[in-house]
Amino acid sequence: MSQQIFDEAGPSTSSAAIRQPQQQVSHLENEDKNCFLLLITGQIETVEFLSIPNVYCKYCFVYGPDWRQVGGMEEGISATAYKTERSFNNQIVLNTPIEATFSSTNPFKWPQLVLSFYGQDPFGNDVIRGYTSTHLPTTPGNIKRKCPIFLPQATTNIQKIIGLLTGRRAEFIDPTIIAKSEGRDVTRVSTQGFVNISLSSIFRNTKKFGYNLSKQTLIKFSEFPLDIPKINLFEKEKKVFQSEDLQKQQQRVRRLKKEKGGPTKIQTDVEIIQESVEEQDDEQK
Repeated sequence: MSQQIFDEAGPSTSSAAIRQPQQQVSHLENEDKNCFLLLITGQIETVEFLSIPNVYCKYCFVYGPDWRQVGGMEEGISATAYKTERSFNNQIVLNTPIEATFSSTNPFKWPQLVLSFYGQDPFGNDVIRGYTSTHLPTTPGNIKRKCPIFLPQATTNIQKIIGLLTGRRAEFIDPTIIAKSEGRDVTRVSTQGFVNISLSSIFRNTKKFGYNLSKQTLIKFSEFPLDIPKINLFEKEKKVFQSEDLQKQQQRVRRLKKEKGGPTKIQTDVEIIQESVEEQDDEQK
């Protein structure tokens, strides 16, 4: 009898164990259908400081209420890196990997990467070296960014000196404040260096929610190059306008000479204009 109960219980428990992962898979599939995904991979490559010999980095992500991180580490920390004699352009190599996956139905408050840099001062204290933040790519592909690193300043010089001696320098209690707008208008900071970041992004189900992502959606004004024919045409038109102005000035000089004679004030003005016209002709030649 006990053997029969054991046999009946065995298949029931095994079927429940099989049913549970199937429910998890179906839940992920439903979540995938009800949102679009953003997959980010990359690394924090190098930092550039002028007079800082060592540094390490902490990173985290800040995003809006409609976003959710479904993969990757929410926070991370790098190893301490040191500047060497062979360092190019005062660079310190970190090569800290970054990998995260986000899901959302609304691009409002797009995720940002927040970086905090720390290092040891000459007294051996672990002090803040700077902060920076950048939005994650909004288009698929590879991208490299160079972000400025800034540090909050003390309100008075006395507090600054005390912070240098004690190792308690001005810093943010919550580093994620740099990715928000609240309180930034009353914060005084100074640039300390730069950080080089490389990121690769992959999107999924964006067209289903009405978002068409291209490689580049906005072109800066400085990225409108003129080809060689247009440049030559522009130079020709510029020379034509200059020659027309010179001809008008010469005609005005001749007219004044005919109307007035003798060494009058008008005549001296005409001579000055004529000299300027001749100088412009010499410059063009």
